[in-house]
Amino acid sequence: MQLIHRCHDAGISVTLYVMVGFPTETREEAEHTLSTILANRQKIQEVSVRVFYLDETSEIYRRAKEFDIQSIHADPEADLQVYYDFTPGVGWIGARRGGCTCDSLPRSPRTFRCSRTPTCSTTS
Repeated sequence: MQLIHRCHDAGISVTLYVMVGFPTETREEAEHTLSTILANRQKIQEVSVRVFYLDETSEIYRRAKEFDIQSIHADPEADLQVYYDFTPGVGWIGARRGGCTCDSLPRSPRTFRCSRTPTCSTTS
């Protein structure tokens, strides 16, 4: 956070790229990320929130059990499927289950934007 404050104080625009929904991420970790962003929002000009997607070319896909992924769900209707839904073990993927963490971000015009999930209503 010190670098963010120094950049802002020097007049450099600060943009954060944040990912939520990693297979092993807990709800507490996601909430900590959100609270850190909100606590420092005066120094941050933009936040881009993305939901983790399981990509078939990733190490996480190849080593799914090591990342507590219980099962990977292929879509038989998708010829060119690259991203897969999955069932996590103990991790929390609320953005996929109807409670996008980014819904808690302020919605003022210069504030944060979110990649759209089916349940995310955050706008910029």
